[in-house]
Amino acid sequence: MTMAQHRWRKHRFSLVILYLISVGVIALGIFHFYLHSVNPPKEPMARLGPYLVIGTGLAAMATIPLLEPVRAVVRRGEIILKTRWLTKRITGFRVVKKFSTSELLNYVYMCPVGWRLDLWSLYGICSTAFGRAVAFSTPSCSDEWIVVEADSKRYVICCEEEDREICAGL
Repeated sequence: MTMAQHRWRKHRFSLVILYLISVGVIALGIFHFYLHSVNPPKEPMARLGPYLVIGTGLAAMATIPLLEPVRAVVRRGEIILKTRWLTKRITGFRVVKKFSTSELLNYVYMCPVGWRLDLWSLYGICSTAFGRAVAFSTPSCSDEWIVVEADSKRYVICCEEEDREICAGL
């Protein structure tokens, strides 16, 4: 099993664990709701407990779709960025810069939106040395990063391991 496949499997396993924890929290909230309906507590604030527990479980379940893995497919003359709800095709682009993962901190300053569940997957709007850019990496990210400009928008994309040769040729 390659490192990229191991990362994908680890990412999906962590999503299943999060899902099971959120289902357990909801079940615990329903159990407490049942106990409080049979024998209600005297304090009014204690009555909020089951609602808070159920709400926490529902909030955790609502964030699971946001943590789904992303994909970046690099082809000659075309880049396809895929998230759960978005598929964006970038054509007619120019490569501004290529760099490695170790140089990432020199070019990407801050990504306040979009850090993912693990360190290998990222989709967010970041402040970079090239201006504001959409950063896009996947669990199967190789060590090759490219900065692409198309239609006055910039994208910082990590090439997947299977697209490494194509990224080197851009």
